[in-house]
Parts: sequence; structure tokens; C-alpha cells
Amino acid sequence: MGNTIFCSLLLLFFGVSAAAQPTKQGQTTSNSKAATDTSSKKEKPTSSQPLFTSKYDFVPGEKIIVLEDFSGTEPGDFPSGWNTNASAEVVTVSNKEGKWLKIASKGSFYPETIKSLPQNMTLEFYLQVGSKSNPVPFVLNFGPLKSREEFKLYDGQNPALRGQPIFQVKLLPGNANKPASSEVFVGRKGNYEIQNKNNFKTWDNSSNTTAHVALWRQADRIRIYINGEKVWDLQRAFDSATKYNIVFAMPHSREADNYYLLGNIRLAVGVPDTRSKLLKEGRFVTQGILFTSGSDQIKPESYGILKEIAGLLEESPSTRVKIIGHTDTDGNEMSNLLLSQQRAAAVKAALVNALGIKPERLETDGKGQTKPIADNKTKEGKAQNRRVEFIKL
Repeated sequence: MGNTIFCSLLLLFFGVSAAAQPTKQGQTTSNSKAATDTSSKKEKPTSSQPLFTSKYDFVPGEKIIVLEDFSGTEPGDFPSGWNTNASAEVVTVSNKEGKWLKIASKGSFYPETIKSLPQNMTLEFYLQVGSKSNPVPFVLNFGPLKSREEFKLYDGQNPALRGQPIFQVKLLPGNANKPASSEVFVGRKGNYEIQNKNNFKTWDNSSNTTAHVALWRQADRIRIYINGEKVWDLQRAFDSATKYNIVFAMPHSREADNYYLLGNIRLAVGVPDTRSKLLKEGRFVTQGILFTSGSDQIKPESYGILKEIAGLLEESPSTRVKIIGHTDTDGNEMSNLLLSQQRAAAVKAALVNALGIKPERLETDGKGQTKPIADNKTKEGKAQNRRVEFIKL
């Protein structure tokens, strides 16, 4: 009963972003004029949209080092900074926020901006599947690239890769007749040390075709979450002496409507030390509380960091904090000031109504775009500036 009440409260206070809304298949376009701007619209959650449970412990990394939202690529083009041995194009999708990379043919797709993966990092992205009938799995390959062209070896069928250390995960949505599933392979010296398959519940292709994928690496350990459900927690997935790259892949499919949309890739480094920074240093800053663009609607993937902050406040009942919202420089300065104030208030409402913190322990404020901590000329800098700050009172 407690979980039911908890999820009901989450439903009230955690809206789902336009980027995580289901849409009709095939409504992609490479014509920028055909794009529908939904950044100012607030979609009401429906029962088919995933809610993150009380077991969701994913906390985004402390500093965003790569943000790929394809905003700098014209629809119909292949994104700069990427390499492939196949074909893909950036598209817009009706009723979805932002731009997406549409992958519709067998091949490997390598983001060259990610030179290597840090020992402690988080990686997040969104996936939407095209086929409702018989989709192929989407594949992530983690391994060392000794040359710029070696990414071509990273397909959906060859995880051993000539004896190189590799971690591979396959993701496949479910439907009304079968659950979603994932396979993992850990290869070293041409052999599989780990080969396993797991089913999960939170990616139903018949009702909700979008998945928020979150990976959390700590040295050789990796945890993988799909729409808030922990699918994997592997202790020996990585080799600590190896520098890993990431390559996305699409296996061959005979179905004409098989494609994936890949969007909003965020690579962050470091693990926030919430307790030390808030209680000892008196200040904690996070970019892990995400909002729908131009809105104060909190995205559900923000739940992990909110739960951690609420837990800290519960353990320290005398602590009071001020919640301060910040924005980047996109848009009007006065509008950004108001938006930052509204977002701070939304965070307070979530902590009070969904996580049980007493309202008198929380104050709110907003600074808009006036206190940047990074360069607003880059996507990564803007993402750093879009933040929520907690100040101990």
C-alpha cells in the first residue's frame, strides 16, 4: 500500500518530458519546418508512462562533459563529430522535444566526441523504437579503439573483438505478449567471461515506445536502468586497466519499419557527495534535476537525486535549506528569472508532497541566467548552468 501511495504522489508531481512521450510511428521528418515545437506544452502523465519506484538509486555524475542533442545538425544530415559505416540522419518528431538521430540500417555509430569513458561516470540517453511488430535489439559496445576506423568492428554479432576487452549490452523492448529483455556479454581474450539475459518491465513497445537509458559506471562495476528499473548491476563488467570508448550499433533487420531514434546523450563524470557538500560545506549543486524545456515540469529521471536529498534531510532533521534555480542564457532574461523561481518552487513541492519533507524546512529562490558557472557558448556549458542549488541555512 505504501508503494501505491508513493507512486500516486510521484504521478502528481513528476511530469514526463516531451522527449519521453510516446508518439505515432513514422512521424519523423528531416524538414525543420515540419517540426512541432512542444517545449512550452505540459503533457499530463498517463497510466502507460513509467514511474520510477522507491528503489531507483541512479544519481547523475557531477559534471557534464559531453552533451549531444543534435541541435547543431540540420534535419536530414548526419551529425558532425560522429562516424559510421552505415547510414543515419537527424530528424524531428511531432509531439517530441528536440532532435533525434534516426538509425535505420545495420551498422556501427561512433560518437567521436567521447574520447574515452571515465572510471566514474554516468551516461544517459533516450531511445525510441520504430517497429511495433518485430524490432531488433539496440546494441551498446564498450571497448578500446586502437584506431579511428576500428569502430566498424563493433556490430551486434561480434562482442569478443579479436580478444580485446569489451562490454556489450543489447536492449529490446517488450510488447503485450512478451517482456522487454536485455543481454550482456563481457569478453576478454576472445572468450566470454559473462554472458547472460534478463527480462524487465518498463519498456512496453505496445504502449510506451520511449526508453530513458541510464548507465552508472564505478571502476569495473556498472548499473543499467531502463525507465527507472534496474536491469543490471554487474561487478566485473569493465577492466580497470583499459580505456573504453562507446559505439552504438544496429543489427540487420528484414523489417522495413525497423529503426531507432537516439536522443539527448549526456555523459557526466564524478559521483556527487551530497552529504559532505551540503552538511559540511553548506552547499550542493546538481544538474541532475531535469525539467521539460521552458517549463517547471520535473522529469521523472530526476527522482534518484531528489530521493537522495530527501533522505539526507530526513537523517538531519534540524537542517534547513534554500533551493535556488538557475538557467542558461537562452531566451529572455526576465523570463529566465521567473522560470528559475518556478523550478525552485517545483523542487520544493516534490520534496514536500512526494518525499515527505516538511515545507517549513525549505525556502526557494531563483537567479535566472545571472550566475553562470560555465560558458554559455557551448551545449555542455549551458547544461552546467541549468542547475539547482541547495544552500544550508
